[in-house]
Amino acid sequence: MPPVTESPLERLRRIEVEERAAAARATDSGPARKPRRGVWMSIWGAIVLVLAKGKVLLGALKFGALLKTFSTLALSASVYAQFYGADLAIGLVLLILVHEYGHGIAAKILGLKVGAPIFIPFFGAVIALKEQPRTTWIDAVVGFGGPLAGLLGGAIALAAGLSTQDPHWQGLLVTLAWMTFMLNLFNLMPALGLDGDRVSQPFRPWFWIPGSLVVVALLVASAEGTGHPNPVLLLSLVVGGVKGVRAAAIERKQREGGAKKSLIERVTERERYVEEASVEPWQRAAAAFAYFGLVAALSFFLIRSQQILPQVPG
Repeated sequence: MPPVTESPLERLRRIEVEERAAAARATDSGPARKPRRGVWMSIWGAIVLVLAKGKVLLGALKFGALLKTFSTLALSASVYAQFYGADLAIGLVLLILVHEYGHGIAAKILGLKVGAPIFIPFFGAVIALKEQPRTTWIDAVVGFGGPLAGLLGGAIALAAGLSTQDPHWQGLLVTLAWMTFMLNLFNLMPALGLDGDRVSQPFRPWFWIPGSLVVVALLVASAEGTGHPNPVLLLSLVVGGVKGVRAAAIERKQREGGAKKSLIERVTERERYVEEASVEPWQRAAAAFAYFGLVAALSFFLIRSQQILPQVPG
């Protein structure tokens, strides 16, 4: 078939149509425009929301609490290391941490919110309750958790020290155990806001009478081999006696119609326990049994480790 000859006008129109089609194809296949900045901000906001719902942000907060604990722990260890050496300082702060986590675990079991442990050189460490215990029994259980954990930590250190044959570690671990028992026993003194003050809050005044006999027996045992009684036990006996007499006087005033409290009583009075009337008699007796039982256990291990100390090297 012979070729068709197009006129100049038809050729011009054909070229114009082809150029328009090419421009349309270039527009359709070209790179897409970038989304506006507002779109990206919306996307990032959605991602943050998802992470928050996935508790990733909560994990970051927990990491911050751990950072606060271990940074103050490192500070205390560096201070103690100037006096006791690095090994003993690190072991000491770790055993103090065990004590504080004992408080924290007891509080969690009872449904109380607690903060992260904070170390203070030469003052040990503190763990703050974020809410006031509702009864003296709850406060006593939280206070009891720390020395109980300290007793377990010290017993493990003592057992590890006696089982190893390395002279350095044997001397270090037995020394750490002795220090741990001494610190936790001191913390059980029933005064000055220490753990012993909190554990003994539910006591009836007469509980101090058989309890004092237990402490006297421990004093006699501690004097064997050393020639002098343990000063912490002696101080606890005196302070406990004063607290028992004072508690009896307060109870008598309450029975007589609530006589006006002295200035010292008003200044030292704790924040009111809102559900104190719900504390059962068995809980008050259990607090006394647990307190003097823990004092006896700590004293036993303290006396035993003190007897072993001269026999270990280092």
